[in-house]
Amino acid sequence: MNRPGRDGSANVEQVAPRTCNRRMTPGMVKRYPAAGPLLGYFICCPGCGNTTPHVPASEHALIELDGKLFECSEELTCTICDRVLTVSSGVITATLPKAP
Repeated sequence: MNRPGRDGSANVEQVAPRTCNRRMTPGMVKRYPAAGPLLGYFICCPGCGNTTPHVPASEHALIELDGKLFECSEELTCTICDRVLTVSSGVITATLPKAP
């Protein structure tokens, strides 16, 4: 299968909740707008530039540092290029999944 984009990584850059998803660039993340506890993040894939929503399975899956996304214990998948997105130590990495 020919997937658009490339493998890559980018430093996490937190943007304001009112930022348009179409204006986000690779590495940008924004919180879901919520009045209460954190619901999730929109994450811009460093591989293809698509913005993918992520709602964690548990409240402990996301680690924030000073109110910004720093680490995620769950693997995410970009909805356009199917790359696996990992967030670790403030860096988002996009890689093709391993063949079965």
